[in-house]
Amino acid sequence: MQRKNSIVENVLLSADTKAAIETCRKFGAEIEVKDTSIIAKNSIKTGTKVPEINTENSGATIRIASGIASLFSDEIILAGDSSLQKRPMQPLLDPLSSMEHNVIQQMESRQSKLKEKSLEEM
Repeated sequence: MQRKNSIVENVLLSADTKAAIETCRKFGAEIEVKDTSIIAKNSIKTGTKVPEINTENSGATIRIASGIASLFSDEIILAGDSSLQKRPMQPLLDPLSSMEHNVIQQMESRQSKLKEKSLEEM
């Protein structure tokens, strides 16, 4: 992950930008907003206990947050306003579910190989 501060300058601090910043903070990132600059001091921490995240009306934020949430082992609730709740999410969720399924299969396969190897060593 990052070793030094990351700075983005001349940012339009729109409602979507603010929702994205707050979402990253809830994922454990340390972010400072100074005038029209965003300074990321620490990156997202996958061991963080994440409260429910309200992405307001930001479709981009909820989609990015969905990908980030897939890195965490605990359940994470992503919410948004009534308009956002009407937008299609299944096209994003299907590949994420498939990736999770593939990761679980790979882990189970590795565990089986480890068990087979340890039995052969006996």
